[in-house]
Amino acid sequence: AVDANVKVEYTVEKVTTPKAGTAYVFGLTQKNLGSDLYFAGAMSGNYLATTDKISKAATVYLEADGENFRLYFEKDGAKNYVEIYEYTSGKAGIQIVAAPTMSYTYNAEMGVLIANVAGSDRYLGTYNNFNTISASATSYITGANAANVGVTQFPAYLFTATAK
Repeated sequence: AVDANVKVEYTVEKVTTPKAGTAYVFGLTQKNLGSDLYFAGAMSGNYLATTDKISKAATVYLEADGENFRLYFEKDGAKNYVEIYEYTSGKAGIQIVAAPTMSYTYNAEMGVLIANVAGSDRYLGTYNNFNTISASATSYITGANAANVGVTQFPAYLFTATAK
C-alpha cells in the first residue's frame, strides 16, 4: 500500500549553466501569491499550467539546436516542445508542439531562456497575481524595469530538484 501522507522534501537549486539532456524542473517564485510554481506539463487555456507541488512538476529537458536550446518534456513517450510564437501581429503566446520550430538562447546575466519572437526578446514567466506561465517581453525585466523582478514580474528558471 502507498502511504499518501508521506511528504517527500526536495533540494531545489537554480541552474546557472544549463546543459542539453539534463533533467530539470521549470518554475518560479510567485511572491504575490506566496508560492513556488512549477510547470505542470500541460496548457491552461493559452498559458502553461503550473502546480505548487514540485512532485507534480513536469521534468523538462533542453535539446541542443546549434548554440541554442529547445525546451521539451516527454508525455506518452513523445517529446513535447514548449514554444513562444507570434499569434497575431506583434503579440507572442505559448504553445506546446510535437515538431519544434524555434529555439531559445540562455541569458546568463538574467538566468532565463530568451526567444526573439514578434520583433522582441521574450522570456517565460508570470506577473502580477497570475499562477500560469506566459511569454513577456524582456523589457519588463531589464534596464529601468529590472527592479520589477520578484515584485511584479516573476521569470521562470530551470532548477534541479533532488529528493532529500
